[in-house]
Parts: sequence; structure tokens; C-alpha cells
Amino acid sequence: MHRLWSATCLLASCGLFSCAATVNPAQQSAQSQAAVRGAVEAGAEHNPQAALHLKMARDQIQQAEQFIAAEENEAALTALQRAEIDAELAVSIARKVRVEQDAALMRSKIAELRTEATVEGAVQ
Repeated sequence: MHRLWSATCLLASCGLFSCAATVNPAQQSAQSQAAVRGAVEAGAEHNPQAALHLKMARDQIQQAEQFIAAEENEAALTALQRAEIDAELAVSIARKVRVEQDAALMRSKIAELRTEATVEGAVQ
């Protein structure tokens, strides 16, 4: 299992480096900005852990803009890729929290229905 994980990480890192050569900062910036918008739409601002990753994504985008202005495209691409990953993590955290809340609500409704069924069974 450890070897599979190592191989997966190696392939993913190779993929990131090969993409960096073909993606320009403007394209990556658009992707990163879209990921941030997705995080906001997913409600990341309303969860402290997700909000932290959203802030990190925004900070990385701001840093990338400085790199772009200084014509440091490789550094800009790296910052933008990190921003996109942080934004996607914020989305995942926000969705996880929402699913957990929905599950808690469903468990509560199930318990309520069981109580009603027990009461109705006792009355009959």
C-alpha cells in the first residue's frame, strides 16, 4: 500500500511539473480564481477550517500577481497551483461539514419517527 501511495505521489508531482511547462500564468490564474469562487459558493467562509484554506488560496493568488508583475512565471505558476489546491480543499471541508449536518438532521428525524412509531404501537 505504501508503494502504491509513493508511486501515486510521484506520478502526481510529475504531472504538476509537466503541466507547469504548458500552462501560462493567466490560464492558471483563471483556474485558481474559479476554484476560489467555488469555495465561496460551497460556503467555505462559514467554516473556520475551510475559511483558513480559502484565505491561504487568496493569499497565494495575491503573491502570484506579484510574481507575474516581476515576470517570475515559474514562481507565479507554483503559487497559483497551491492556491487552487487550497481552494479545492476549502470546498471539500465545507461540503464535508454540510454532509455531516445533513446526516445529523436525518438521524434526528429517524429517532423522532421511531419514537412516534413506538408511541402509536403502544396505543393500539
